[in-house]
Amino acid sequence: MVQRIPQHRQAYIGIQATSWATVFGPPSVLRKLVASSTALRNSNVVMLPALGPAHAPHLRSPDLEYMIGKARFLEKRVKSNYQLISGSTNRPMVGPNLKQLLQHILEDIFQHTANPERVFEAGISFLNREQDTSLFVLGNTSYLPSFKRTLQKKRVKVAIKSNSSTQERLENHVVSESVAIVGMSGRFPGSDTVGELWASIMERKEFHKKVRFTRSKATCSLVDGYLLINLDSLGSIRRGQF
Repeated sequence: MVQRIPQHRQAYIGIQATSWATVFGPPSVLRKLVASSTALRNSNVVMLPALGPAHAPHLRSPDLEYMIGKARFLEKRVKSNYQLISGSTNRPMVGPNLKQLLQHILEDIFQHTANPERVFEAGISFLNREQDTSLFVLGNTSYLPSFKRTLQKKRVKVAIKSNSSTQERLENHVVSESVAIVGMSGRFPGSDTVGELWASIMERKEFHKKVRFTRSKATCSLVDGYLLINLDSLGSIRRGQF
């Protein structure tokens, strides 16, 4: 008899490449997974913090409309000579405006597994080998060494430019043969540690509390709002933070 594991207790592969993979899940489940697997115990496993589950097709999608909002700039059209490659389909994303593209991006992050190497190959396929090409790296990314290897494999020359002082140090810490086990870190409703949070979730505890703000509690007022926080830990609350 096969026992079904509840979705909130599952560990799953969210990102997968040729020589490494990223596994998401509750920290306690990930520790058991590593302890029960000879292959993982003999691999270079790195435990990393994450703010929440990502690339999780088995979980319900968040409210993307609420997350994106209704700002005017979201209606702007994207220039036709810009290509944004999807991390799940490995094809250019298509949308009439920035809002639609952002929705596709968030769907990729929250709901779809990804393979960076295939994304790199798809992006390289759009390059004109007869022209000089420059790649501008925005911010820090641990994917750059893998992208460089893909360029070498495809025999494509690209001038990579980055103004980040920490990118080189980040590249030196990347281990191409690693399996990254991603957990969570932070403070959560009714829980001071990640372990307490997952224990509460597994016990199906309810932390929603209906409260009414008064000016003695905070500098702004909310009417019948729902909070998942400990008011005593907030300290001084400024107007406009909610």
